[in-house]
Amino acid sequence: MSVSDSKALESLEAKQKAGVRLVSVDEAAIFLGISPQTLRNRLSRSSRCKHPIPSKKLGGRRVFDLRQLHDFVDALPG
Repeated sequence: MSVSDSKALESLEAKQKAGVRLVSVDEAAIFLGISPQTLRNRLSRSSRCKHPIPSKKLGGRRVFDLRQLHDFVDALPG
């Protein structure tokens, strides 16, 4: 993990502790352990994905609810 990824993960953990629920594409990608571009690709093809990643549009921005991301990860097979 790079230094910038480490700092971003710390920022995400701080948001979780503060009770912030909505996060950006970049933050959701860090949470999921994938690149932001991979996440964007999965969103554009979500209708064909076996396990679509839950997201919302808010003012033209794509955001993710951390609770839904936790549920998504818990529901993954394996």
